[in-house]
Amino acid sequence: GNSATISTVPLSNQVIAPHQLVVVQPGGSEILSLQYLEGKISDLEFFLVNATGTGKLYQLSQNYIKMGYEPKNGQKIDLGSMVSGEKKLPSSSVAIDSASKVAITEPKQRFFYARPSPDRFPTNRNYATIDYVIARKSDGYQSSTGTITIVPPTGALVGSDFSFVAASKVATAAAVDGWTIVGNRHVFSAVNGDVTAQPPESASFERFRLGDLHNHYIVGKEDSINIEQAGGSDQQLWYFQAPDKFLGNQAVAYRGHLSFNTVAVSGDFSQLNDLNSLNLIELECATCDGPVRRGLKLVYRVAQWPHPFTGAAQQVRVHLHENGG
Repeated sequence: GNSATISTVPLSNQVIAPHQLVVVQPGGSEILSLQYLEGKISDLEFFLVNATGTGKLYQLSQNYIKMGYEPKNGQKIDLGSMVSGEKKLPSSSVAIDSASKVAITEPKQRFFYARPSPDRFPTNRNYATIDYVIARKSDGYQSSTGTITIVPPTGALVGSDFSFVAASKVATAAAVDGWTIVGNRHVFSAVNGDVTAQPPESASFERFRLGDLHNHYIVGKEDSINIEQAGGSDQQLWYFQAPDKFLGNQAVAYRGHLSFNTVAVSGDFSQLNDLNSLNLIELECATCDGPVRRGLKLVYRVAQWPHPFTGAAQQVRVHLHENGG
């Protein structure tokens, strides 16, 4: 009869390409090193497989490798969708086939990254991401992909500041940077009494200043309030939903912060929902292994935020750590 065999690599035999976070000054440069966990260095080969963002990549020069003399940059590395100047980033990575992998043969697995000059300081995103893999020569085993994320001194990985649409007079999808509102609109069926949530709708864009914290921002307006009894909690809660650029493996954000500014321009805040069951932030991972099944949701309750919500402008800054709240 038919048969199938599933084989796995014992954890002790795996080679791991860890994710890394590197800070580079505007207009600066950095020698990067491909790290590894497990395995004998003499049996390993290191390859760059993709790069997205801005800057230039080089092999280290032989003069620097042997004598420590400048210049550090040797042969240029062309890889993925990285561009040399400060341009609008591509929306996604460009896949590189195995024939296009670039081997890093320097004895310490090092190569060189340089920012353009003159440079522009991004305040809400990283400079670049560089993917690499490690191969074991003895049996052909290849690690999963590790990513080096290069960030400016702000440490920003991804964000939206809405400032690039200052001249826009229309709240287009580009103006709101792809942000949507979920859970705000529902349809009630008079036949069976079902309440059905409607698809996400685009957030609205506002380009006028509102206090010290808000200048070019997105807004949402309550569509309806659904309470079961007087003084009860609203059963229809809505949230701003981040665009696709926030998706992906953001593991290097661990021990960092998630921050945003918030304000309300109208409303009665004397009676709020049960703060112990109201989520201020929801982070979801569809591919993570949860305690019961595939999928995981992390939430930060409104009650955990130390400052009362009165509608006044404030910055929310949450520590991305298991003890962060």
